[in-house]
Amino acid sequence: MDYLMGPIFVIFLIWMLFRGHSLEHPYLHPYYTRGGKKIYAPDHWIKSNKGKMFIGYRPVAYERDIRVLESDNVPITGCTVSGGTKESKLVYIRGVYLSKQEALQALREVSKGSKASIVLENEQVIYHIREEMLEMGLFRVRGKSILLGQVELVEILNHEYFQEGDVELGLYQKHYKDKEINHES
Repeated sequence: MDYLMGPIFVIFLIWMLFRGHSLEHPYLHPYYTRGGKKIYAPDHWIKSNKGKMFIGYRPVAYERDIRVLESDNVPITGCTVSGGTKESKLVYIRGVYLSKQEALQALREVSKGSKASIVLENEQVIYHIREEMLEMGLFRVRGKSILLGQVELVEILNHEYFQEGDVELGLYQKHYKDKEINHES
C-alpha cells in the first residue's frame, strides 16, 4: 500500500498546480480571477519580449456597493470604476490580449451585461453594481510559464466598452420602486 502513496501524491500535486488553468476554452465561471496573469499571444512573441512592457487589453468585471444619499443619486455607466478601482472589487479577469478586437470578442462571449441589485440596510438604499468592461493597461512580460504568471499589471490606463444591462436600462429603478411600495404597506 505504501508504494501507491508516492504516485498518488505526485498526481495530487500536478492536479493542484494545473487546476484552473484549463488547456481548453478559458474558464467561464462568473467570479474567475486566475486569468490575470495569462496572455493570449504566440510563444515566440512571449519569448522575444520577456521583460518588456506593452499595452494590453483584458475583459474584466468589477463590483461595488454605492450608498444612495439623495433620491436623485443613481448608478450610471462606469460607476464601479469612476472613483478608481481601489473602491471596487475585481471579480473576473479573462486573460490579457494584445489586440483590442480579440479582447472585445472574448468579453462578448461571456458577458451578461451590467447587473444592479438593491439592498436596504438601516433604511438606507445601497446599490450593488457589477459591470463588465474592457480594461486597457500597461503590462510587463514575465515569461512563458502559466504557473508563475506570464504577465504582470504595471498600471491601469483606461476602461471602455462597458457592456449594457441593468444600469443602462434603469431596471434597478423599477425594483427600487417595487421595494418602496412593499416597504410602505
